[in-house]
Amino acid sequence: MIRGPGVSQRDVVLLTRQLATLLSAGLPLVASLGVLERQASSRPLRDLLTQVRLEVARGGVLSEALARHPRVFPPVYTGMVTAGESSGMLDGVLLRLAVLMERSAALMRKIRGALLYPAVVLGVAMISVALLLILVIPTFERMFLDAGIPLPVATQWVLAFSRGLISGWWFILLSVGVTGGWLARTVRTPAGEARWHTVRLAIPMLGALERKAGAARFSRVLGTLLGAGVPLMEGLDLSARTVGNRRIEGAILNAREIVLRGGTLARALEQSGELPPLVTQMVQVGEQTGALEDMLSRVADLFEEEVDVALSTLVSILEPALVVLLGIVVGGMVVAMYLPIFDMVGMVG
Repeated sequence: MIRGPGVSQRDVVLLTRQLATLLSAGLPLVASLGVLERQASSRPLRDLLTQVRLEVARGGVLSEALARHPRVFPPVYTGMVTAGESSGMLDGVLLRLAVLMERSAALMRKIRGALLYPAVVLGVAMISVALLLILVIPTFERMFLDAGIPLPVATQWVLAFSRGLISGWWFILLSVGVTGGWLARTVRTPAGEARWHTVRLAIPMLGALERKAGAARFSRVLGTLLGAGVPLMEGLDLSARTVGNRRIEGAILNAREIVLRGGTLARALEQSGELPPLVTQMVQVGEQTGALEDMLSRVADLFEEEVDVALSTLVSILEPALVVLLGIVVGGMVVAMYLPIFDMVGMVG
């Protein structure tokens, strides 16, 4: 979820829980907002609550007041608040919403935390190789030139890489910057983002991980929305926006159209082909038994556990793979530099 400047996700979760507690204790909505406004931990959050409180005090609806700040309260949030207002169970819906946000944040933290270490190792490896090529290899090159001996092909390649990096570092950085900027701009376009998300799903292991994470988010959000009283059509529309992948989002929206024409949700999701079969099987059971909300919650629990297992497996493979790769690169450079030295020792002997 996107946050406004100075308003963190933790702020919104805490605000949601506190508002639910105050309302369940019988405090009126405007008074509850006033209490939260005085207790706000930051100036941006206090200013936001002031605007919301004043609008509600003038006779406005809470969901509409929150919707005026979409960077802080996304459509899923305001949609659930609207359902809570309509059903007269705003405090219970807010508690569901806080739990949903906490679970979504925890899932994203697990994914980012698991992928952070391999990314750091890869970055350190690249910096180490660059320092070797810039600082260490030139020393060997001067020694070889002074000795005037023929160099093996491997040594010539390493020396060529070293000279190229030293003389063309600015061009390399410029090329990386221009390419990165072009990719970032392309990915921000709807068509570029859709292509990038399709590519991500095709990457071995990472694609399966993203598909499972998307299934977990979709199931958790849709189950929470249905439990809060949000209609199925609106729930599908809102939950599709939370999966984090345009291709899966499009498949869910296509399934929504099929349901709108009279099809069952399980059949519609099966035709999309983007969600794991377990999702459609559990949804089918939920539709047949009238316990769709419960089935979606169970699906979310299952896939969150599978994401944990997949992350552990991925990290256990990436860590030794990166260490081996670094060893091959650095070891190859060291061997290439010592081959001429062995020749020099042989000539002296």
